[in-house]
Amino acid sequence: MKKHKDMIIPFEAYITGDKIEELKQKIEPVLNGIPSGTDTAYLDFSKVKAIDAHGFNFLIELYILCTKKSCSLKIVHCPDDIHKQLEVFKLDCLFCITSK
Repeated sequence: MKKHKDMIIPFEAYITGDKIEELKQKIEPVLNGIPSGTDTAYLDFSKVKAIDAHGFNFLIELYILCTKKSCSLKIVHCPDDIHKQLEVFKLDCLFCITSK
């Protein structure tokens, strides 16, 4: 099987309930279109300022979508305060948070 380049998906400032539908329309088609053989999809959190419970649920949905495609999902450039929130809910174990 041919290996494909890793995919980087930039996120906007807010991963919150009022933005979820907009994010789903932008990001889910990209992840659904991941070519077979892609090793990793990176979520670039460099611009993320806030995340809420709806945002955490959305991230879990993305994780499940990637898992079905045998593609790992990692978070890069995660601000410290967002990283701490992910730690509180133990999502830092689900998503490998890296500086890539």
